[in-house]
Amino acid sequence: MDGASADDGDGAPPTQERHSLNPLGWIEEVRDASQPNAVLLNVYDVDGSSTLLCSIGWGAHHVGVQVYSKEYQYGHRPIGKGIGSVKPRHSPPHTYREQFFLGQTRLSASEVEKLVVAFSDKVEWLGNNYHLVKHNCIDFARAFCEALLPPAVRVEQARRVEEAGLSQKMHMVEVEVDGMRHSVPVLIPRHVDRLARYAAHYLPKSSMRNFDRLESSFFSMSEVPPEREQPTAADPNANRSTTPAPQPHTRTGL
Repeated sequence: MDGASADDGDGAPPTQERHSLNPLGWIEEVRDASQPNAVLLNVYDVDGSSTLLCSIGWGAHHVGVQVYSKEYQYGHRPIGKGIGSVKPRHSPPHTYREQFFLGQTRLSASEVEKLVVAFSDKVEWLGNNYHLVKHNCIDFARAFCEALLPPAVRVEQARRVEEAGLSQKMHMVEVEVDGMRHSVPVLIPRHVDRLARYAAHYLPKSSMRNFDRLESSFFSMSEVPPEREQPTAADPNANRSTTPAPQPHTRTGL
């Protein structure tokens, strides 16, 4: 790692290690990202994936969405639901890399919990529908963030930038609000979802079959159970100590 940094006390990494896809000024970002309703994208490096993925020029990333002090993820499970919650920035066997502030949701904590249940009950988010490239944690993160931060909220944030006279130096996407098109920052950084965007279109079928075999060993939700399924006192592993979340690499931007 690039060096240890002190935690800011609320489970989030220090401000200088948090990147922003929200087009707000630095002062506003620091204030807004520390609020409980801040929507944060936590990005992890996938341990064990380097041999295959680096050979084709792409890195592999696992992601989770943090809001109201919980991080929600989607991953492979042979049976049951694929959405679970983990301690923010701690998703073994993956290595935490960086965090992006996406904006502030207008939903309350209880409304977010109901939203998670609604997602979990959908067939498309069952654990056995997971695929490393075609339907993965990034697809869930994008869909979940779109529900947390609907177009009107993202447009309002972009408008605050314009009113402040600040430049927007991130990748943009168009959304529609009240019949009008607006440009807003993307929810998923381009370097994070590069594999998902291009692999299915450009890799030969033989390589895609390799990904089919790799999915459960890299993104198994059996290693990331929901909080309600944590071991009880009767579990022989219940008293096992928890490894502290690793410190992230420090980067200056996308």
